[in-house]
Amino acid sequence: MTTTKKTDAPLAPAAWWQDELTRREANRRMLASGALVAGVAAIGVTSAGCTSNDEPTESNSLDLQRQSGWNVGFDEESVTVPDAATSDSMGGESWRTYLTPTRLIEATQPAAETWRSHESPALIQSLGQASLAAAMTPMHNAAMDAAYGRGLSLGELIDASENPQETLIVIDMPGEEAVATAAGMAKLIEPVFWFDNWPHPRGVVDSERPLAAMLYYAAELDAARAQRPEQHARAIVFDANRLANYTDASADFDNRYMADLPDAAQLQAYGITKVVYVRPSQRDQDLDDVNEPLAALNSAGIPVQMVTMDAFQLVDGKTEEGDGRYAYGGSERTHTHFYSHFPLFLWIASPRYSGWSRNSVPPRNVRPSGWQPRPRPTMFSSATKGGAAGVGRTRPTGFGRVSYQAGRGGRVSGVRSGSYARTAGATATSG
Repeated sequence: MTTTKKTDAPLAPAAWWQDELTRREANRRMLASGALVAGVAAIGVTSAGCTSNDEPTESNSLDLQRQSGWNVGFDEESVTVPDAATSDSMGGESWRTYLTPTRLIEATQPAAETWRSHESPALIQSLGQASLAAAMTPMHNAAMDAAYGRGLSLGELIDASENPQETLIVIDMPGEEAVATAAGMAKLIEPVFWFDNWPHPRGVVDSERPLAAMLYYAAELDAARAQRPEQHARAIVFDANRLANYTDASADFDNRYMADLPDAAQLQAYGITKVVYVRPSQRDQDLDDVNEPLAALNSAGIPVQMVTMDAFQLVDGKTEEGDGRYAYGGSERTHTHFYSHFPLFLWIASPRYSGWSRNSVPPRNVRPSGWQPRPRPTMFSSATKGGAAGVGRTRPTGFGRVSYQAGRGGRVSGVRSGSYARTAGATATSG
């Protein structure tokens, strides 16, 4: 479809977020004020003001999208939502009321100000671009249904444990499945969404997928806010596709981004004593950008264990409509054996969970993950000096950046991923 970027009004951030100015946000405001645009135009025009300069400008991809439009460089292209649905998870069309950034942020943001500093509303803010909002619909498929059921089951287990508010869950699943997992546990566990990029027609990361999934579950997530118990765990939600590889810098738009986790001091201040890292299967390891942060938490005395979603299976293999109940190990008898596999948790008997057998038996087809959070060399690894580890992670050269040329009036063209003259950006392990 054809889009017009000039009509897309910039979005003013919510008041709570306005006070948390990051370096990138400071840059965005400078862009919005026209200061950097003027500089780009000056580079692109000779002193006579007649011809454009071939010398490119490099920018953070999200900054450029905010300044020049979500589909910058490919203005005539849009995105298509796969598995598009006309109704939402509640069976209606209330999703349409969440097509504005303000409304969707209100429905999904954490209640506590302290946890809002650990979410990124960037993806939701992209709905402030009218042409993108017009292309968005809810997304729904069988994989999301399975992720929802598994998230519900894990959420119940953690909620039934002693002091659930001391647990942080880190959901690291593919986009729409990450949203579905969070939605499944949302009545018991508060999600904190960290989706820190915008969709793009040529995007390396298909961020329209988690955005469409958020629209599908928006009304349900909104309603769940009032249903959570007073003492509840929280779940930071990541899109595991954020580190997707790309190979053609001239055809792909590098909208990759890094996850961000609270450090040990912050979690200790929040009373967090343990972290559950959620991945799709036992074949998976931690993603490269969270490797060092998770290992650092473990070393600081906040134990981190991995729970894989393939351990939650349909109860007794039933697949008929109405029997889509998932349990740890696939049976009511094996469900509470979760606490034996994960002794960090102590089960507190509750009438709400009387349906699950206390006489648990070990599941035959599930075993606890042998994964341990150990630092390994990645493209995000801290620099070392004199044999001592550096502080913080390193952002790889060209990661999440694009080069472009600006002609008359600052019109952007020649967009290519990574640093200029590089045939491809840095790649990351996403499995």
